[in-house]
Amino acid sequence: MRYIELSNTASENIDFHYAKGADRLATPWQVAISRADFLATLSIPEGPILDPACGSGIQMAAFSKVLSRPALGIELDENTGEFAAQNIGSVLVSSAEVTGSSGIIIGDGREAKLALESAGISESIGFLHLDPARPKNSRTHGLDEMAPQIGEILSAWQPYIATGERGPAIMLDLSPRLTDSLRYEVEEIVDSIWPKIGRTWEWTSRGRGRIDRLSLWLGAASSSGIERRFVRIPPDSGPTLTIEGDGRQGDIVVSKKNSKPGDMIAIIDSALVESGLVYSWFEQVLSGQSVEWLDVKGRRPMIRHGGLFELPAPEHNLLIQAKGRVMAIFQTPLDEEKLELIIDKAQAKSIGDIRVRARVDPRDQPRFQSMLDRCLDERAKGRGFLCNDLVDGTLLLCLVK
Repeated sequence: MRYIELSNTASENIDFHYAKGADRLATPWQVAISRADFLATLSIPEGPILDPACGSGIQMAAFSKVLSRPALGIELDENTGEFAAQNIGSVLVSSAEVTGSSGIIIGDGREAKLALESAGISESIGFLHLDPARPKNSRTHGLDEMAPQIGEILSAWQPYIATGERGPAIMLDLSPRLTDSLRYEVEEIVDSIWPKIGRTWEWTSRGRGRIDRLSLWLGAASSSGIERRFVRIPPDSGPTLTIEGDGRQGDIVVSKKNSKPGDMIAIIDSALVESGLVYSWFEQVLSGQSVEWLDVKGRRPMIRHGGLFELPAPEHNLLIQAKGRVMAIFQTPLDEEKLELIIDKAQAKSIGDIRVRARVDPRDQPRFQSMLDRCLDERAKGRGFLCNDLVDGTLLLCLVK
């Protein structure tokens, strides 16, 4: 093993560096800081931060910076490890004491005792973060595809991790492609080492209806009584939105009732639905209202609801792709002739902008949107969107509310 000491001589402007092809695997800084800020609200055992498969070191650097704790990263690939040392040094440039106690080891993250000896660390590890490498093009990520293996890392470091009242503090950074059965396998691995340890699953999204990160927070790093957490990272520097619950929503059943003019329609963030916490959110924003599902598949899950949303804070709008009242109903499919009818109806209702949210051939969508933009009077105040009611295959023109 080779130990690399960090330097805090980098500039204050953080400029991350990556080995070839490693940038796609790195945690985005906005996500890394959001996680670190959350961890700082918890009571975790004293001791340095460990990342036994640190990659480019960005998540480790965020934890070290926000918690003001030294960090030890281990990386098998020498080039990647060299870049990790640069990245962490850049982040910790104003924290000389933390930087001087932090470092990168080029070696095998499973060799716990040797790594600690190489770094000259005698105290117990306060927090462990593991983000195993995964294949680039696999449609599903099995546990045997991860390197290093979760069980091998946890078993190797178990004797060296500090344990508080709620156990050790650990976060496993996993593939968002893990199925429910694979998540249960991860829990079984953890239970074989720390039986009945507290755990909170977290789904993190930066938008576009996609889960960007799936993580398991364990022991002192878990949220007591919280089984699931959904975190929506905003596109700018706005506040992060967090939804928590147990995910016990049951099967989502599509309504058999047709939509009619006057109904309230909303297209919900599909990442929230995937996390299993959409009903926990409904309890906040549609409390006491009836909710019926019109579509649960694909990128645009759609509901019919009884009244207006009551949003506790503006950031909750991040979970709504579109919402409005049905103004007109058309038979599908959507084509140029149908668009002319829609434009006539929109002009009669003083709608000057319509977004296509309906299911159409991706090759046709830009053409249809361009036709609507060209023909509608943008001076009209009304805003609308087109969507599908899959119950009867109709096309709904909704006025945004």
